[in-house]
Amino acid sequence: MVRRRALRCVRRHGPPGPREEVRSPPQLRLPGALRRGRRGCRCGGRAHRGLHRRLAQARRRALPGPRAAARLRRRRRGRDRGLGCTRSGRGRLPHRRCLRRARRGRLHPRLPAAWRRKRRKDRAVSVTVAHVERAIADAFPPERAEGWDRGGLLVGDPAAEVTGVYVALDPTLEAIDAAADAGCNVLVTHHPVYLSAPERIVPGRGPAGCVHRALTRGVALVNAHTNLDRSPEGQLLLPRALGLEPLSAIERSLLPTRLVTVWVPESAASAVTTAMQAAGAGRIGEYRGCSFTGNGIGAFTPGESSAPCIGTPGEPTLTPEVRVEMVCAPQSAGAVVAAATAAHPYEEPLVSVAEVQIARGAARMGMLCEAPRDMTLSSLAGLASATFSVTARVWGDPEAHIGRVATATGSSGSLVGEVLAAGAQALVCGEVRYHDALDAVAQGLSIVEIGHDMSEWPLTSLLADAVRSVEGLAADRIMTAPTRAAWWTV
Repeated sequence: MVRRRALRCVRRHGPPGPREEVRSPPQLRLPGALRRGRRGCRCGGRAHRGLHRRLAQARRRALPGPRAAARLRRRRRGRDRGLGCTRSGRGRLPHRRCLRRARRGRLHPRLPAAWRRKRRKDRAVSVTVAHVERAIADAFPPERAEGWDRGGLLVGDPAAEVTGVYVALDPTLEAIDAAADAGCNVLVTHHPVYLSAPERIVPGRGPAGCVHRALTRGVALVNAHTNLDRSPEGQLLLPRALGLEPLSAIERSLLPTRLVTVWVPESAASAVTTAMQAAGAGRIGEYRGCSFTGNGIGAFTPGESSAPCIGTPGEPTLTPEVRVEMVCAPQSAGAVVAAATAAHPYEEPLVSVAEVQIARGAARMGMLCEAPRDMTLSSLAGLASATFSVTARVWGDPEAHIGRVATATGSSGSLVGEVLAAGAQALVCGEVRYHDALDAVAQGLSIVEIGHDMSEWPLTSLLADAVRSVEGLAADRIMTAPTRAAWWTV
């Protein structure tokens, strides 16, 4: 309609003058007769004033001045009328094709926001519970945990969007309620909600009641237990708090692991290694992608009904192959084998798994520290009590000279033998069983107990740091429970 009116105007009054031509963005695709100003038409606009009025509006919106830009900003709520789109005839509603072009960003950038699809670079990324769990696992690898331990996401939907994260030491009923009241649907703790799964999920106290409360209030429970205890950063927290100089880690136990071996053609060795690494293999301490490869010759005879990728059915075949070996955690062995099999080009790939034990690297429990000069057991106990605001329980002679101190979080009775072998005179820890403490004192090792929970509260700062590494999670949505002991003394 608009094009026909413009052409009729040109036939009736002649072509417009070139001096009054107004530049129009080529993206608007206006007809040639409409790209001239009102004075360029010999009729002076009297024959079609409405047409020129809409054309003037289109020009002002395409090349707005200060006032026009202000009007444009006020009208960017979807109430714009003539927007330079002439295909729809009256200019009040955008043509479908122009609307599609506007959404693709092909129209003039000054067109109203109602026409354009907003592309904000700072658009918030949806963060799910699985992202939080993955961040915890990356910071504290699950393969460092004990075999009896429970870690990761124990309660909740991994695909649920995170509204907030609450970090605490224990997943108690009070912590779950505090997280929900604060608007957080994820509770990250050091201790798991249970070590053995409850038979029934019913209201009440204990693990079953905590699981029921978390489910009813929509709070996911994620934890890192013994894998956090073995983190090198976590073992430095107690020495730094006490002002001791750390020397070396104490634990000397071996790490149970699995050795996965695959025989693969040379052309597919890289793909198989990458697939195994993605499934969790190849991590030793702080190193990733650890593997060993050796070249050899593979020999086989495909069966008559087989479909080999190399060789011919019924004929002996010799082909260069690579032996790939990678270690993984026991709980990841199944996934690693499945990944290697899926990436292998053979119809019947050979994948073997062996149980091995390797020496622990930097991820070990306990830390041997150098004590200040002239430190006695009494002064060490007073320092620990003042630092953690607790009444410490002390085993040993108060006047005993302390040259080297061992520190450990939580229950540390299993480390007594290794602490003695390291040459320490005192052990500052969370707790030690009665008979273990008697045996330690009989062998010349003094013990300062500050409480299981108080020795591990500093670890929650590491959990909070791991949660902060989640991309797209606002810092104001991460909250930490206040430090307080779960017990008291008279």
